[in-house]
Amino acid sequence: MSLFNILSIFRQLTSAVAHLHVKGIIHRDVHPTRLHMNNGLLKFNTIGLPYNFKKLLKNPNYSGHVSYSAPELISEERGFSFNTDTWSLGCVLYYLVTKQDPFQADSIDQTKRNILELKLDESNTLKFHNEILQRLIYQCLERNPETRMTCEQILAFQDELELAYFKMPLSKMHFDLIMRDT
Repeated sequence: MSLFNILSIFRQLTSAVAHLHVKGIIHRDVHPTRLHMNNGLLKFNTIGLPYNFKKLLKNPNYSGHVSYSAPELISEERGFSFNTDTWSLGCVLYYLVTKQDPFQADSIDQTKRNILELKLDESNTLKFHNEILQRLIYQCLERNPETRMTCEQILAFQDELELAYFKMPLSKMHFDLIMRDT
């Protein structure tokens, strides 16, 4: 997948999650299987929001999307915020770049440890063929949810990176065209 396509999909997804946040909704289960493309337009499936995600994580047989879960969900810290979804956006971007789940390990417990230690699968880091993608991923994967960027901040950061790299916010221009035509 081209850099432009990855950035365009990421912008559309981040904008969709930002819209949920404006409506007061924290998704808590953003992952690639919820994404569907239709004529260049991303469709984000929000159905199936987990009503009791913490209970699922306590179950040793849990087979959900642990690799996309923020550290505060894994460690069962009190409360979570909109920035919980920002973490998952970084995980989805990692997947779009590498075609591998982030933090994946041989067991759920090891995957959880990898998340808590911010230990990405190092065999795939070489596939981060572009500084824009690396910087976006690591901004989303800030361990501390209080200092993790919001979706709006991520979009502004993406604009800055694209402006420096392409001399224009390319994916924003594409997004604006898509939205104008829908």
